[in-house]
Amino acid sequence: MALNKRKKSNVTAEQADAVANQLADKTYGKQKEVVARTTIALPRSLLSKLEKIAFENKQSRIEPKSVSAIIREALYAKGFAD
Repeated sequence: MALNKRKKSNVTAEQADAVANQLADKTYGKQKEVVARTTIALPRSLLSKLEKIAFENKQSRIEPKSVSAIIREALYAKGFAD
């Protein structure tokens, strides 16, 4: 089996740095907000509706895809964000 040799590309250092910055998952000085877990009690009918919406969003591949994300967005919309 013959190996294919790599072809040389004309990528500049700036282009390589730009791609590296896009793909990097490090925050580089920006702190991510720490997520704290909590427990809340909801009426069963409300929880069922939230779970149905989350399931439909997962199927449609749209956000928010979880019950907690739906609740978080609702709280942000009501002004409970910094």
